[in-house]
Amino acid sequence: PTRFLEVLLPEENRVGIGESFEIAIGAPFVKGIHSYLLRFFYNPELIKIKDIKNPSYRQAEEFHLKRINNREGVVEYTLTNLGFAEEIPPRQTLAIMEAIAFREGAVPLIGGTLHVELLDNTATRIPVAVEEKTLQIRSAR
Repeated sequence: PTRFLEVLLPEENRVGIGESFEIAIGAPFVKGIHSYLLRFFYNPELIKIKDIKNPSYRQAEEFHLKRINNREGVVEYTLTNLGFAEEIPPRQTLAIMEAIAFREGAVPLIGGTLHVELLDNTATRIPVAVEEKTLQIRSAR
């Protein structure tokens, strides 16, 4: 069965120009995630990504790579479990992108712009779908 991943945006899915904000991607109902890849494509004229982090990262047990390219408008985050573990609980948060808004417009977080691939301990893909949302950037009033 396909499970949905959560996309958490600021209140009312909107931010003002010049405002810093966070986009969180979570998998609170998906068990057994041993590795994953998150790739997000965005318009670098509208937003810039300052950092991508994982608050549940376990340094002794996991390895991660991140790449942020604000010139091309792409951010990637990969995490893998370094050992074999039978039971890995659901991950409330896969990653949090810290960003800043620069111009008015819409930032879609849909299948074409936000790609997440989850793998279990046998490197089998876990079927998931992204909860599609759009972030609106407005001028401060």
